[in-house]
Amino acid sequence: MDDNPEVLQALRRQLRLGLEVSARVEVANDPVQALARLEALAPRPDEAVLILSDWLMPGMRGEELVRAIEARWGGLPTVVLSGHITAESTKALEAMPQVAAILRKPWSSEELLSLVTALLARNETPGAARSVGEAETR
Repeated sequence: MDDNPEVLQALRRQLRLGLEVSARVEVANDPVQALARLEALAPRPDEAVLILSDWLMPGMRGEELVRAIEARWGGLPTVVLSGHITAESTKALEAMPQVAAILRKPWSSEELLSLVTALLARNETPGAARSVGEAETR
């Protein structure tokens, strides 16, 4: 989920071309559309679902989207993407157990793919997030 069409297309392309595991990639360009796509997909508890979302979006920040997803579907693991994030918001995200990582823009393809592959393989509720320049998970 990203409101910038160029970032969204790059994200989609990197995931579709670079992942070595079979994965369905859905994209949305705003939080309302993202929530509607999730509703249509109706994620099951036995599915490995991973949310990647921009932090700074029109109408809703990343932590608000994470809370909305949690209220409806429980703690789906989420990677928050950001080029501009405050220390206060970083702390708030790090305290949310469903936030698996905070990935700083611009990220490298290797860092994104490694993170997503590890989180999909783990298929478990993530621990507390870590804010990273180079992505790390707990």
